[in-house]
Amino acid sequence: MQKINVMHVVYSLHPGGLENGVVNQVNRLDSDRFNPSICCLQPGGILKERVNKDIEIVEVNHKGGCLFLKLKNIFKQLRIHIVHTHNWGTCCDGIIGARLAKVPVVIHQEHGTFVATIGAKKRRILAEQLVLKCVDQVMTLSNDLKEKMVEILTIPAERIKVIINGVDIEKFSSSMEKRQKKRKELGIGIDELVIGTVGRLEPVKNHKMFLQAMPELMKRFPTMKAILVGDGILKTELMDMAKRLGISDKVLFPGIRNDVSDILSTMDLFVITSLTEGICNAILEAMACGLPIIATDVGGNPEIVHNEETGLLFPTKNVAGLVRAVERMLEDEERRKGYGEKAREMVEKRFSLQRMVNEYEGLYEYHLQRKGII
Repeated sequence: MQKINVMHVVYSLHPGGLENGVVNQVNRLDSDRFNPSICCLQPGGILKERVNKDIEIVEVNHKGGCLFLKLKNIFKQLRIHIVHTHNWGTCCDGIIGARLAKVPVVIHQEHGTFVATIGAKKRRILAEQLVLKCVDQVMTLSNDLKEKMVEILTIPAERIKVIINGVDIEKFSSSMEKRQKKRKELGIGIDELVIGTVGRLEPVKNHKMFLQAMPELMKRFPTMKAILVGDGILKTELMDMAKRLGISDKVLFPGIRNDVSDILSTMDLFVITSLTEGICNAILEAMACGLPIIATDVGGNPEIVHNEETGLLFPTKNVAGLVRAVERMLEDEERRKGYGEKAREMVEKRFSLQRMVNEYEGLYEYHLQRKGII
């Protein structure tokens, strides 16, 4: 049987939850049945290095000329069976190009930035409502985002499919050996308490609140250190903020890393302070490493962090709430251990990467069968 040609259209392969999810999926699709590829509207991106060598990456200059016509030609040339666009940046041009190329199945997926970026932009709402009428499947990552799309875009709920992200439970796991080795490399003592976070250093992640909570916590727990893994437009500002707060000697900014699972193993507690989220890959990765979670009660966070079971939820923009949650965790080693064990168990049962890939494969084949392609 001919392999199914699936092309994901993304804005870039710079680090982010969306991009990480696409790379994980294309790398794991059954190569006997699927021939995946990625189309990027912006060249470059460190995540290119993680894409399997046999997977084609097409880079398109999104400036100058009609982008949807460029995409149409790519889809026709590569005889794509399924175009899978992601977020607003690829929505209109990707969908229109796919329909002009007569691609059999077109899927559009919204991720965690949907609510934060769409706001009250009436023209964008109207445009997205129109083009999404032309797709075979609308998708998102969480039930919270599904409800928001129904509310804002007035899409019937039955048209929206939810597939929650998955995590590589073999790669993301913890061991004492990894913990001690990476702590030594980072200059962290074996007995020091470490709380950390992973993500783009951008406003939506609200790392400023993370840092605002640190001085009080570090007075209470003198051996505590903090790690903020990632890069972004706020990195310099956050580093300067740590200096002003007098905690720069206890806060590490290791940048973008390819050893995130090892760095997670150095932590005692994982914290997410985002203003909005879809399904947070960083939370799932931390849970897979057996870490208890503290997270804002926004977006899809409550769908993966069960309060008082695998972690603690607190109101967004509430520094006092964050401080109280961290204090509760750091005061009680047994609580941390118990929550971490349950977090790992939950990921193994519900959020494995293979479960996610299986769901996408089933969805792709279902739509091709409906069209009589397979």
